[in-house]
Amino acid sequence: MICIKGWEGNHVFPKAVCSTLYCPSCNNTGNSLGALHHLLSVEEAKPSQLLRIWQIDERQIGSRTRRDFIEHAILEQNCLVARVDREVVGFAITDQTFYGQTFIWLLIVTPEHRRKGVATELIRVIESNCPTPKLFTSTNSSNAIMQQLLNKLGFVPSGRIDNLEENDPELVYLKRVSRNRTKRLNVSSPRSKVVYSGHISLTELRTYDVG
Repeated sequence: MICIKGWEGNHVFPKAVCSTLYCPSCNNTGNSLGALHHLLSVEEAKPSQLLRIWQIDERQIGSRTRRDFIEHAILEQNCLVARVDREVVGFAITDQTFYGQTFIWLLIVTPEHRRKGVATELIRVIESNCPTPKLFTSTNSSNAIMQQLLNKLGFVPSGRIDNLEENDPELVYLKRVSRNRTKRLNVSSPRSKVVYSGHISLTELRTYDVG
């Protein structure tokens, strides 16, 4: 898990989240409240989280058109969720149907939790468990923030697809996965398996995280 640390007065997260958890390992370094820690975990999605994932997706696109796709991905263990404390705040869906290579089809983080390292850790977990030598994804040419994030994480442009959306081409990105760094998930593991564990402070969080 990642430990996201900040002062309540700065509202690193929305106030309702910022007042939920104190970390006993924190020292009081000038703020009478002490530092607040929030745990960010990335793990395989569970069927019990389906409704919440649907809500995040539908808030993003304004429709229910991807419900079956998301449910199938969870059942096939192709969906990861990011949780801050106990709340699901983002998810990612991948598979190997793109010419036999891994493709990130969806990556969405709730607006309240963007630019706090959530999307970065989802992508890093996908990369560290990628079973193929190439990892692909795509984004609209209008989505400059996502392009900045992909560039920062070492992805390179790998073509474009026109006419999916009018006047907004889809840009394809590629990252070659180091085989000696790849750690495949145990497919027999329970879906609740936490696949990222670590600690990070606010000053180390990434700048360009998006939904």
